[in-house]
Amino acid sequence: LKALAIGGDADAQHQLGFRFRGARDPFSASRYFQLAAEQEHAGAQSELGVSLTLGGGVPRDYAQAAAWWQRAADQGDAEAQYNLAFMYETGTGVRQDDAEAVRLHRLATDQGNAGAQYNLALMYANGTGVPQDVTEAARLLKLACDQGNRPARDILVYPAGTRVRITGL
Repeated sequence: LKALAIGGDADAQHQLGFRFRGARDPFSASRYFQLAAEQEHAGAQSELGVSLTLGGGVPRDYAQAAAWWQRAADQGDAEAQYNLAFMYETGTGVRQDDAEAVRLHRLATDQGNAGAQYNLALMYANGTGVPQDVTEAARLLKLACDQGNRPARDILVYPAGTRVRITGL
């Protein structure tokens, strides 16, 4: 694998990045993620965004993380879409933009990303970036719950801020 990675194989570089991350070598992990990311490997771009957000092996840089997640999101990477959506929700590394957060969460939701389903449900429940729609929020929470998302299983947040346990999902 290492020979392939050194030879420039983006898939091998991406896999080697995971191995180094698992071996608790964030510097090498980030280096191999970067090599693959520069070759437009969406998974590596997404993982490099994670490294830049956590400061794992590279200096923490939210704007750069957002830029790499944008490149991966543009290629349809659901995890990057979810992570970038959260950055737009919070204004971390990008200008805060609820409409863009909703758009990205929808893209990730359509690919079955449970975290995006949960976050989009909260946005519908609270009317953040979308018209308030508790029915749609409940539908999205059910989708996330079916994938094992614990917060989705445990609560539905209504606009008034009350939290109601959902039973029987």
